[in-house]
Amino acid sequence: MAHINLSRNDFVKVDPSLFPGCTVQTIVDNPTVDYIKEYIVKTAADNFSFRFMSGLDKKEYPVSIWNELQNDPDIDIHTFRIGDFFAYATFNYAGKHARVTLGDMYQQTHNDYQDGYSNIIIHPDGKIGINWN
Repeated sequence: MAHINLSRNDFVKVDPSLFPGCTVQTIVDNPTVDYIKEYIVKTAADNFSFRFMSGLDKKEYPVSIWNELQNDPDIDIHTFRIGDFFAYATFNYAGKHARVTLGDMYQQTHNDYQDGYSNIIIHPDGKIGINWN
């Protein structure tokens, strides 16, 4: 079976145990590390993607989530990636894999990407990768 990204939020309450190996995607207003950890533990899945609600207006995102993730002794950070209109971190917690993404829909709708978008990837060992020459 193909990998499934399963959306689950206040409006869609699908049971992830019906889709083994899926990634549960959810959108939250203002997640904290405590909220994320609780959600991961109580949800029957092994992979998670947390995204922030966003409109098409400029918005200040709670970038403090990066420091919270980095400073939590129970969280094992894997990758931090910065793009033209997004930033995300991947990590493990309680034997499960997760990702937190901050996306700027305003910037995405106002850029002229022509040849695509650029991003920087910072690996835990300090190695930095880019997708341009």
